Amino acid sequence: MTPLPTAFRPQFEADLLDHIDYLERKAGDVVADRFLSAVKHSIAFLAEFPNVGTRCEFTNPRLEGLRGWPIEGFRNWLLFFRRTDAGLEFIRLLHGHRNWHSLLTDEAKDT
Repeated sequence: MTPLPTAFRPQFEADLLDHIDYLERKAGDVVADRFLSAVKHSIAFLAEFPNVGTRCEFTNPRLEGLRGWPIEGFRNWLLFFRRTDAGLEFIRLLHGHRNWHSLLTDEAKDT
């Protein structure tokens, strides 16, 4: 199977940088580097197997098709993505203890 092309929303990129910064400050460079590698690995895996992940149910049609996937080795962090005509679009990278359902719903109202 040929991996799908990937695109990243600006908020996904900001989330990634924020989480790396947090991990560098709290756990050190080695853990932050491991996290970045795990995120890249998850993105590559999802590009090959885009139908995995948990379907997220929202009433807002702007969030239709959104799926969540935990980062291997960092199970509390979740990638939110969806399949598009162009490939995979990565929407957010959020910590699972946050109220991600509300965050995504509120953002969809604003777009």
